[in-house]
Amino acid sequence: MIYLPNRAVLAALTEASTYESPIRHRMAELQQLSIRKLSEHIERGQQVGVVRKSLIPKETAGWLIWMMERGLYQMLPSAGLAELERLVTSLTDVIWHTLYLVEPKDRA
Repeated sequence: MIYLPNRAVLAALTEASTYESPIRHRMAELQQLSIRKLSEHIERGQQVGVVRKSLIPKETAGWLIWMMERGLYQMLPSAGLAELERLVTSLTDVIWHTLYLVEPKDRA
């Protein structure tokens, strides 16, 4: 996960985006890029039959990306190693069970 080793910097950027317009603009661009990429992933997965057909790709991607952004910002900074592992596992479960039709192989 890219966020963990960079969480202090990313948290500082999030804070600065509340009062620095260029940072706010760039952070918004990155969020939109993430949403677009996840939406494309959902669409490809639907085409091959591994992602739920009932999902609306762009809106589902938006919800997942914004939930992750806030969760990472709010929940990870003060988490110890054991809690970090549980948080990452829980986030993975939320995403997996939202998108996919089958259980992960290591958990089936």
